[in-house]
Amino acid sequence: MIVGGIVGTALIFALLVLVFTSWKSLRLVDPVRNHVHHLGQIYETAHQAQELLFRHISNRPPPTEAEVESIRAKLAELVERDHNLDPGTGPRLANARNALGAFSSNPGAALVAALSEIREILKNESAAEAILIDQMHENAQWEQRIALATLIGLPLLAGLTFLFLRGRILSSLNRLSELLERLGKRDYAPAPITASDGDLQPVLESYNALVNRLADAEAENKRRRNELEAQVRAATRTVLQQGRELAEADRLASVGETSARIAHELRNPLAGIELGLCNLRTDFEETGAPLDQSLHDRLDLMIGELQRMSRLLTSLLDQGRRIPEPTAKINLAACVQETATLARYQTPEAISITTSIVGDLDCVMPRDTLRQVVFNLVLNAVQAIGKEPGAVEITAHRDRERMIMQIIDNGPGFPNEILELGPRTFLTRRTGGTGLGLTTVRRLVAEMGGEMSLSNRAEGGAVVVLHLPCRIANA
Repeated sequence: MIVGGIVGTALIFALLVLVFTSWKSLRLVDPVRNHVHHLGQIYETAHQAQELLFRHISNRPPPTEAEVESIRAKLAELVERDHNLDPGTGPRLANARNALGAFSSNPGAALVAALSEIREILKNESAAEAILIDQMHENAQWEQRIALATLIGLPLLAGLTFLFLRGRILSSLNRLSELLERLGKRDYAPAPITASDGDLQPVLESYNALVNRLADAEAENKRRRNELEAQVRAATRTVLQQGRELAEADRLASVGETSARIAHELRNPLAGIELGLCNLRTDFEETGAPLDQSLHDRLDLMIGELQRMSRLLTSLLDQGRRIPEPTAKINLAACVQETATLARYQTPEAISITTSIVGDLDCVMPRDTLRQVVFNLVLNAVQAIGKEPGAVEITAHRDRERMIMQIIDNGPGFPNEILELGPRTFLTRRTGGTGLGLTTVRRLVAEMGGEMSLSNRAEGGAVVVLHLPCRIANA
């Protein structure tokens, strides 16, 4: 308490001296600050007048009366403020204002006279300001001597106080620092409390209560994290299984599409054969020639079989018709980001997947179809890059009523055969590929009313551009 009283008294006295010197310095600083601002406005006025004079003598647009009146108003305001250090500044400001009053009759002379007065003002004010700064410097030197004389004994008192308090305060601070380091390392063991801790006991008790709560929270957080990881792994397995099922469904759909095309192409020749057989039977009946019953029965059997094949092909075509997915309002950035996150689980660590889509891009379109398109294109890009380091970038922007999306990678790019002829079913250059990915995407994009184009970048890599309808929900 004695040391604290001595140090406190010395500090109070030192603070009083510093307050007095600060007050005295402030009394000198305020006029200088006001004068600097005042001088800056005079400089600005001089610059404006000089600009008007330059425009007057050059080929630029001549100065107007309104601009001159603006300068006169500023000069009048400067006269009213009276922040001048030189006593002749006020009359000179008035003279400059009066000189500009003759602008309409003789613009050049008026501007030159005003500028002459302002330059003289600036010179005199700068000289007065230099004198005031010298006075401030002299006062600051006196203040420094007083402050040094006042604070000369504080280092000794501070040293004695440090030696006295180091054993108590610094040891407590060091212990608290050790406890905080343990806390930073997630060591939630409680701190032992002894009778020698003294005033530190309430802090240690609060620390122990804190670490107990943190230990419970850490255990609960670990349990929930494990549950979430298990749920994510389960969801990932489900999504990957669904992806494989979708790929199988796309393969079967492509096979079905091929079968439907074959059925469509076979119906016409079969119908021609059936018609030819019917005409042959009719010709035999019209000639009146005796017809072997067995030949007649064989013709009927062949016609019936052709009709059955035609019905079967018609049934295949009916089953091959797809029911389009209903549309819904989706946020494109969120939908693509979710799809990219799912694709991340099938992507090597050396390959990055990034998206660059504005957050307010909303469209009305089939959500699952769009996700399948993006998912297939991203996986195609990842599989094309292989195990080498690479990057896949997804960008999208609106162009009126259409959305333009790009999937860009730095892989080997598309073969010339695909660029020239377009995607073909079961056509692939990748080992283990099926050749269905791009054809499936092209079919889904066409069902959405869009278009797909393929190209290669000059620096290497493939670019897939999708042009899709992007109808606004309330449109």
